[in-house]
Amino acid sequence: MRTIASFALLLCVQCLSLADTVKQVEGVQAEVHTAYYEVTGDSVHQLHAQMSERGPVEKDGKRYFAKTDWLIKWQYRSENRQGRAVLTQVSVSVDVKYELPHWPQPATAGGRLSAEWTRFSTALMTHERGHADNALQHAKKLDAKLRKHGPFANREAMEAFVAEQGNQCVAEANAADLEYDRRTGHGAKQGAKLNVTE
Repeated sequence: MRTIASFALLLCVQCLSLADTVKQVEGVQAEVHTAYYEVTGDSVHQLHAQMSERGPVEKDGKRYFAKTDWLIKWQYRSENRQGRAVLTQVSVSVDVKYELPHWPQPATAGGRLSAEWTRFSTALMTHERGHADNALQHAKKLDAKLRKHGPFANREAMEAFVAEQGNQCVAEANAADLEYDRRTGHGAKQGAKLNVTE
């Protein structure tokens, strides 16, 4: 293995400006991308039905109105000092991809419908941002763990430690995402649902 090592794991837990879509986390770099699927219609009921039909599919096989994928990556440099392996440089980053509905509001859309869409889409983005923020916070913990440990008895011990901590970080972030969706009803309790009582 080379002195510079890189690892990445993709977990599902979704180009706006970085400041608008994730919280900045000290020590962790984030790259954010947004993909859209289009919905049309001139009523809340039609928009709801189309998102139910066209929304992204999660690992559970169900369609949701939106989805957040994140990729936690870690890299490091190391060297041998007096027969012991030492981490000399650590870098942890997160790639985030949002998949969201886009509604090109027709001229026939009334003020109430536009207002409802704005309210809904804002709440939906708030929920999805929570998944990204979760990944970033776990990535920050990984960064801290890697920076404070060592030296190691040998290179193999160092590599095993880094792999263990990275895998644990991803597993814990994924579990936290599942709990977040359970607690928020996949965003419904945060307002990420359309009022279809019309």
